[in-house]
Amino acid sequence: MRFSAKECKALVLSQPRVLQTGRYKLLSTFDYLHNTVGITHTQFVQFPQVFRSSLPRIKERHQYLVKLGRVQYDPTKPEYVSLEALFKQPDEVFCKDVAKTSILESTTS
Repeated sequence: MRFSAKECKALVLSQPRVLQTGRYKLLSTFDYLHNTVGITHTQFVQFPQVFRSSLPRIKERHQYLVKLGRVQYDPTKPEYVSLEALFKQPDEVFCKDVAKTSILESTTS
């Protein structure tokens, strides 16, 4: 995954359970978020718990944001969507605060 030694240390110290995550899950989560979504190593270090989260849920939310045209993972740009928003928030909060839609609209899409 090409994290520096400093980044690895930060990941493990802030989220030790990441070491208990299976290799396949780690690699597939990293591959999707880094190579498809464009998440940086810095963002992984900020939110290491993403490696313990549901990849199908992350994919679903990312694809929904793509459909809405609300994909913005660069923190320096307007309407920034935090990596944390893809995995941590309940669906209702995600729809209302991030996607700017209702939960009903997301189920019909």
